[in-house]
Amino acid sequence: MKKKLVVGVLIFTLQSYVQASWSDTTWSDAARSLVGTYFFGSSYLINKTDALRLAVKSAYNTAYYSNLGESYDDLCARYALPPVGAVPSHISTQLELFRQTPIASIGKNFSEQHFLRKGSELGTFEQDFIKARLAYARKFFSPSDEPFKNIPDAQQLPYGYKLQTGLAEDKEVPRIAVCLSGGGFRAMIASLGFWQAMADTGMTGSVLYDANLSGSTWCSIPWSIGATLEELKATYKKYAKVRLDTHLVSDIKNYIMPNIKQHHLINKVTSAFLWDQPLSSIRVLYGPLIGQMTLSFWEDSQSDERRQSSQYLYFWQALEYIKDGTQRPFPIATALLPFESKTTSKMQALAKQPFSDNGLWMEFNPESVGFEYFHEQKLTGAWVPSFALGRQFTTVLKEPKRWYRIFQNDKTIGWESEAGPVQTVDYWAGTWGSAFTVAPKDLYRIFYSGNASKNDSESFLTKSVDTILSYFQTAADSTIIGGMALNTVKDARLYPAEFNNFALFDDSPFNKKSTIIAVDAGIDFNLPFPPLLRSERKIDVIIVGDWSKQQTDIPAKELVLAEAWAKNRRVPFPIIKNSEAYKTVGTVPMTLFNEFEEGQSGPAILYIPLIDNQFNASDFSVSTCFDGACSTFNFDYTPHYVEKLSEHVQNTVHGVYPQICEFIQDLVRVKNGEKATMIQSLKPLDQLVQS
Repeated sequence: MKKKLVVGVLIFTLQSYVQASWSDTTWSDAARSLVGTYFFGSSYLINKTDALRLAVKSAYNTAYYSNLGESYDDLCARYALPPVGAVPSHISTQLELFRQTPIASIGKNFSEQHFLRKGSELGTFEQDFIKARLAYARKFFSPSDEPFKNIPDAQQLPYGYKLQTGLAEDKEVPRIAVCLSGGGFRAMIASLGFWQAMADTGMTGSVLYDANLSGSTWCSIPWSIGATLEELKATYKKYAKVRLDTHLVSDIKNYIMPNIKQHHLINKVTSAFLWDQPLSSIRVLYGPLIGQMTLSFWEDSQSDERRQSSQYLYFWQALEYIKDGTQRPFPIATALLPFESKTTSKMQALAKQPFSDNGLWMEFNPESVGFEYFHEQKLTGAWVPSFALGRQFTTVLKEPKRWYRIFQNDKTIGWESEAGPVQTVDYWAGTWGSAFTVAPKDLYRIFYSGNASKNDSESFLTKSVDTILSYFQTAADSTIIGGMALNTVKDARLYPAEFNNFALFDDSPFNKKSTIIAVDAGIDFNLPFPPLLRSERKIDVIIVGDWSKQQTDIPAKELVLAEAWAKNRRVPFPIIKNSEAYKTVGTVPMTLFNEFEEGQSGPAILYIPLIDNQFNASDFSVSTCFDGACSTFNFDYTPHYVEKLSEHVQNTVHGVYPQICEFIQDLVRVKNGEKATMIQSLKPLDQLVQS
């Protein structure tokens, strides 16, 4: 090992000297590329991390060629899989298979099963899942008088939708989706209560999709992999104890770090480093902490076959769990690819179009990760298999017709990637819920652009910050603050998640970038509608759980922002702000939005806000909780608040259940082709209960 380090230091010193000496001429770039490829297997030095990586490569490769030890490729292979004991054997077997599976859009590594794809069509697994899930869900749209399950009091409501008129055998099964907002641990625990109520009433089996954002992903995604709701609640009570104050370090030290196996964390960071994946605060610190606080149910399992490290869980595991369509809905998590001031010309042009204001929504599902974008007014997208996210892709060049043209060949026909490790859920969970990566320009837009009242924003930002951020409204990009360009300050983010770029298609807004940055999608708006509004998914109704704080001047603000996004994208969406139902949306347990502009049709929305209502849990106030424990930036929940917050949402869904049944019955009539008009408003709850 000492010989390797000595050789590595010598070569690193030499290449640093060469880098400082050579100019950026064509011949020197070619020479550096040749030397770098021969010794290091990649391009030349870019930053300090790359410099260290190349030094390690040179040390190992030189030692290998001198018969002194293993090669750099052997070193990478050792860190590609989890440590022994971190996952069950069948998980290791599947990971090794994924690692060796090449991914390509075209060329020698192209596979029809797993490939880098372009377009807006759904993945093969998802298409098969839809068929299986709808076949399973059909029984939930038959007349039923089976009583409620798991309800302790005397309230005996039916299990299922209490349909008097069932769905005809030859008619399409309604496609129901769930859309859950972000909001830190508040959203996570509220989502737990939501799914508990859906399970109680039997509605879960009829749900085709569930889309999640930020904190709700920390509940719904583990649940989709196979965790029970009871396991999730026990995990929250045990680990949700980190205070964001002077106790932060001690809480992490006392409650979290003793349970994190440090060699697992070191192994993961080393693997990312060796496999040329960007490092960030989310990968190294935040993701593992979130993983320990939200994913520890398998780690605490009493079954050896089921026990799995919270640092080594994978989203693709949901594929095996949900594939027959009988278990859980198709899960979707979201992030935002933000528009930055310093970006490519294509990105700048895209930002000026009416389709997206703040960035592109990135979708994570067990089969694929990707995003949609517009090219020449047409919608397309870039998608990579979920197990291959993080790999580096290289160009596939067109074969020249004459041998001597090999030196002039620059015709790219595709992209491909060979082996690579699979990224873990904790890193993605940190990415999905990374509100701390908000940039100053985002803060200004969110709190001072007219979307919120001045009083609400002052509760979050001090007047001094108000003064600083006000500069962003009028100052030119050339303005300098403290020696730093203003546009750089506006875009500053606290080490956000970064992924090697897979969207290298010629028309992609990211085709000139080696990596892409992903942040909390709530920075745009706090409800993950975009993936559910993809036309290929053909959703009929979306049940929304909005765990955001309601504002008095703009009730259901996040829903209003989603409406604006849909209009910009020219996607059918119910009328929200100008509808009659909007007048009471912030004061009633549930509101139906099902009015459309003339000539349009789309999914109806059943909107459930997190507010005080007639279904409050005993000794619990939502408004009081928002001022304390339910703050988005609170990660310290006592077992009492875990119980009460989840119970409140559970009670609310139980309470509005008759309204949901009324709507579903009318939807079934329409599916049957009967002369029924979709209801535009729901009857008062007391009338429904009496009837």
